[in-house]
Amino acid sequence: MFEAITSLKLLFRRRIRMDKKHNLTIVFIYIIVAFVLFSCDAIDSNVPIKEDSIDTSGLGNQSYIEGTANGEIVNESDYSWFEMPEETDSLVLYSAGMLTTTITYAVELFEEQYPDVHIEWYKLGEEEFENKIRAEIPAGRGPDVFVADSYTLPDIYKTMSTGVFEDLNPYIANDTDFDINDFLTGIMDEGVFRGSRYVMPLTHRVQPVAATEEGLAEAGCTLDDLSTFEGYLRVCTQYHDQYPGNNYMANYAYQSLDKDNLSFLCQCCGFRYIDYENGVIDLDEDLFRSMIDLCRLYHGNKPNVEDIKGMDYRKLTERKCLLHDGLDSPILISNAFWQIRLYSETPVMLITPDIYDGKTAMIQRISAIPKGAGNKLNAWRFLKILLSDELQSNPSAIMGQFPVKKTILREYLSYGDYLEEDELEQAAACLGDIQHGIMWSKLLQRYVGDNMIPYIEGRASFEDCYQKLLNTLELYKDE
Repeated sequence: MFEAITSLKLLFRRRIRMDKKHNLTIVFIYIIVAFVLFSCDAIDSNVPIKEDSIDTSGLGNQSYIEGTANGEIVNESDYSWFEMPEETDSLVLYSAGMLTTTITYAVELFEEQYPDVHIEWYKLGEEEFENKIRAEIPAGRGPDVFVADSYTLPDIYKTMSTGVFEDLNPYIANDTDFDINDFLTGIMDEGVFRGSRYVMPLTHRVQPVAATEEGLAEAGCTLDDLSTFEGYLRVCTQYHDQYPGNNYMANYAYQSLDKDNLSFLCQCCGFRYIDYENGVIDLDEDLFRSMIDLCRLYHGNKPNVEDIKGMDYRKLTERKCLLHDGLDSPILISNAFWQIRLYSETPVMLITPDIYDGKTAMIQRISAIPKGAGNKLNAWRFLKILLSDELQSNPSAIMGQFPVKKTILREYLSYGDYLEEDELEQAAACLGDIQHGIMWSKLLQRYVGDNMIPYIEGRASFEDCYQKLLNTLELYKDE
């Protein structure tokens, strides 16, 4: 698995222009690898249930007030009192799994800029990494920079509420080389808790999907009909009436049809479940039920298991599905468009809308500076490199994920010269307009799956399942 991933990264790094017809094998390997990597997002993932006790005392008196104006972040606080941490000659890093690839690129850039700093880098196994992070950061030990997936900790929002991370707002306000408005505001603001910016999102995932103009027309809809949450659910419901044996989304049953449909929707529809700042449940029952009812409608259909080795987009042109996901990088977007055109149809790209009729991204990789870090200035410098043009524009460095820096989005999509101009325009329009971000919690999604699958499968009423979910969320919120 690792060797296959490495080979694919080298393709990006060397900027080889892909001969689309003769490299489909590589593309299919890439797709399979990407899906396997993302299987960690499964609703029934085994994760610890118990979070460490949370001390939220003193968090209600933050002096920082933040808002947005014309799509830009407005900092109304005066951080002139802040002095950057003292200079040191060390930097401690931890990494594991695919994170090591990103850190490798960042270390190379860091060493070029700061050759006198000694980097103490621990490359760990994934289980060891998670155990050390969870034990050491609350105790004031561990790496100088916390770089991980948003779900590495059981609940990143609860972790932020403990105050174990540095507030990064003073760093931003006093660093003329860093402009927070270069980034996707809705995503970056998700790292703010009660006025303090504890976390910096590094990459995200949305749910870009492919369709064909001809397939949408036969289903009696247009792209505009799929642009709102209600319209999206209505179109997918109508598609079931027209093609009752088909799935509206190509599905390869990595878990099961029901769990995959639910997982896909939960990752992009914007449900938060808990308002952590106010300590209340945040779930609109009517909107939530409409999403769950769509999953229930397709219960009993068969997934596309026979196509798992190829995952080609012919299913769209053969009307076996209405939408097809997996457009997670420039090369995969290009492959989807090429395949659809090969079958003489017109490809289109869209992102599944959220409950606000906008777009919600799942924040994938995050970074923070622990309060106990011994080399905070170098940690800030390293964090800036993670958010630099060089890293954010390089799909090899953030493989299978999208950048949070909006100013380099077209450069990212142009990497490797895979996309034609019209494809680039569509992708940029989809990915450059993201209003919201949520840091993924395996635990909350497990609760949703455990409590709602019985209704989806017809074994229990919605009212009973929904109430059990609310009870579970209430207990978890107050732990």
